[in-house]
Amino acid sequence: MKKSLFTIIFSPFLMFAQEIPKLTDEMAIKLSEKPLHCINQEYPNKTAHIINNANEVPLSPKDLHPSFYGCFDWHSSVHGHWMLVRLLKTKPNLSIAKDIENILENSFKKENLQIEADYFTKYQLTGTFERTYGW
Repeated sequence: MKKSLFTIIFSPFLMFAQEIPKLTDEMAIKLSEKPLHCINQEYPNKTAHIINNANEVPLSPKDLHPSFYGCFDWHSSVHGHWMLVRLLKTKPNLSIAKDIENILENSFKKENLQIEADYFTKYQLTGTFERTYGW
């Protein structure tokens, strides 16, 4: 009884359900355009860094986050990098694969990633998720 009731209620929706689109090379290239453009663009930038003393005033977004300084803010940059990695894994033979690899290779240099990791222990007020206190 439950199965037939389910079928009666939801069959109209199933008939009109759209097929999930397949990721084409054209779509992947279109998706990659924004992060490829902004990952190495330092400004404009909205840092969430709290300046604790005069020594931190001259720090640029790239000084603070040498891997993830572009795309307006750290969070967007991380997402852009993730998407490029995902596109490469999903579509390794894209015509722009080498461009994506070059961007990622530059961002993921060992010394840059070490500075990114150190950020969360080097500066005051960076030890918590979202880098904020409940004030």
